[in-house]
Amino acid sequence: MKILICLIVVIAFALPTGGSFALDEAQQVGRGEGITLPSPNNPPCEGTLLLNSDGSYENGYAWSGGGNIPPDYGAWAEGYTAIGMVCGIAYFFTEHETYNEQTMDVYVYDSDGTNPLNIISVMYGVSISPPATWPNVSQHDVAVDPVFVDGEFFVGFWGDWPEFQEGWYCAADLNGPGGKPRTKIAPGFPPADGWQDPSLFFEPTQSMGIGAYVIEMATPIAETTWGRIKSLY
Repeated sequence: MKILICLIVVIAFALPTGGSFALDEAQQVGRGEGITLPSPNNPPCEGTLLLNSDGSYENGYAWSGGGNIPPDYGAWAEGYTAIGMVCGIAYFFTEHETYNEQTMDVYVYDSDGTNPLNIISVMYGVSISPPATWPNVSQHDVAVDPVFVDGEFFVGFWGDWPEFQEGWYCAADLNGPGGKPRTKIAPGFPPADGWQDPSLFFEPTQSMGIGAYVIEMATPIAETTWGRIKSLY
């Protein structure tokens, strides 16, 4: 009986808390009060910035080692809904003496209603200026060739440091209004691979610091039956 009790205690302490699965490859800067610095640049295009965060960030996430492998395992994304042209992406990054001039691949995806689905735009090997050091968070805007979206879509990136130490961290909003944060889990990591909510492996997360510049278009208004009838007179 004593042996059984000891086993239960050991298992209880071994299990991750808060519904998250602790992995050595899942890196965090640590919970705190991030300070979002003013953007030093003009917007990359004429679109309106859609941002699910409340503008402040309480942590930063990254995948390292076997959690970040080509072509895009370890990628991060945030989901939005709009009709128009995505012409740029805003990234909110921080680092902790980890940046070493790494690059990233920039993505726009369509959506299956829950997760990123098909890649509809990609730019490889995009360089950024050095991210701010935590607790400071810096904004990094990237212009993309305008791509049309009609409803739900995702914008994201993959950090080009395959199987090595993370280059920087994507800022995470833990107490904002909420969005659709996603990260792509490499095969072999329990409990699930592919696109998942980062809350499964990190802290309960409302949204990631990734925004979309969108040149929005008016939603077409369907003509009602009464409108068609009136047009006859």
